[in-house]
Order: sequence, then structure tokens, then C-alpha cells
Amino acid sequence: MIKKSILSLVLFALPVVRAFPQEAGKNAIGEVKGIISEIAALKQFDCKYSILAEFPSGEKDKLIGEAYTSASGKLLYNNSNAMTILYNGDWCYKADHNTKTLVLVNVKKRFTAQEKQTMEKQLFDNGLLKGFIDSVITKYAVVKEFKRKGDTVSFSLGFPAKLAIKDMKVVYNSRSKLPASVYLKYYLPWTGPNESFRKKGTSKEILYNAYTASIDPKKISTAAYFSILDGKVTIKKNENYKLISKL
Repeated sequence: MIKKSILSLVLFALPVVRAFPQEAGKNAIGEVKGIISEIAALKQFDCKYSILAEFPSGEKDKLIGEAYTSASGKLLYNNSNAMTILYNGDWCYKADHNTKTLVLVNVKKRFTAQEKQTMEKQLFDNGLLKGFIDSVITKYAVVKEFKRKGDTVSFSLGFPAKLAIKDMKVVYNSRSKLPASVYLKYYLPWTGPNESFRKKGTSKEILYNAYTASIDPKKISTAAYFSILDGKVTIKKNENYKLISKL
């Protein structure tokens, strides 16, 4: 889910409001589109993230974690207070910290070559982000603010009331070709039978920051999580969880 959220970083540019005269606005839109395309083209990065959700009942939930992806290395790592996932093309390790269960899958044995290829295409080609740019950003977003200071570009986007996404703020470094931060705000109206929730809905705020192009190799080494000798699995992290293995 978090991976899809990272791939679904939202953006765009249509009419411009506030500080920009029309010609300057057009230039800002061009830069915004270029930055979005560069974000969509990222093949390797690590970042920290937090997701804060508030539900119609007033209950709140917060997810904090770190995510890393490398398309060329077929590596995916996501570690949060809810779960830890590690995928490296050979193995998939998933620890659910809520249910205290652990799934370990031998990918090459359990998936055909075609199934593995399809799965990795979905994980690493950024298709969700590219599709979202075309279907939402390009059609609906409005540049509310655009600033440049040295290598740092920051901008804010607004969206029509009918869309779930309400706000997006991006700070981007044109030298490193990496975002410094991406902030997203969503609101989903209540559609259930409880009338007392009708005007409340669910809000969600997502922040990605601390982007780098690399990660500590120890975090993505299977040796830190498990070992297998003569078909026997030894778990090294979350060893007290219930193991569901598919070797």
C-alpha cells in the first residue's frame, strides 16, 4: 500500500492563480511538469514517510516508516510501525507487526517467470504515477505557488472540490534530481449509513522526506532477516512471530 502511495505522488498544472502573471504562469507550469516527469522517472531512491489519518469517529492513526526502491536491482524495502517488507527478486519477506505473523516466499520457486516479470513490472515501472499524472494532474491541478532559490524549487498545487486530493506541496532539488519533501492531503466524504458521520469523512495527510539515492546495505540484506540451511528456516528478526513460509 505504502509503495503505491510513493508511486502515486500527485501533481500537475493548469490555470495559475495568485502571484503569477499569465506568461510567468505558463513558465511555472512547464517547470512543474518537468519536475513531475523527473520524479516519475526515478528508478532508485530511499525516503522517510509518515501517514496521518483521521476517521469520522474522531479516531486517529499514524504510520511512520522508511521506503527504498531500486528498479535495476529489483529491490523493494518498506519498514514501518505496521509492517516490514523486503523483496529482492529471489525472496519476499513480510512481517506484520499488528498480527505478529511473518510470511517468507521463495519467489522463483512459487512464481513462473512470466508471473514474476508481471509482478516486478507493477512494482518498478512507476505506471501508477505516470497514469495519475495523465488522468488527474494534467487535467485538474492548479499551481497556487511557485518559488525558485538556487537549486531548490518549491511549489504548491490545488485541486477541484470534487477530487479526493485537496493539496500538494513539493520541494525539489534540481541538482540532485531528488525531492526534498512531498506533502499530500486527501479528504474522503462519508458514504456509510451512519448519519452522524455524514459531514465528517476521512482525512489523510502524507509526508515523504529525507530523500537519498542509496540506503544502508544492511537494511536490505536477507542475512539480517533470515537464513536457510538444508531447507530449515532460521528467523533473525521478529523471530517470535508466527511463520508462514512458502519455500
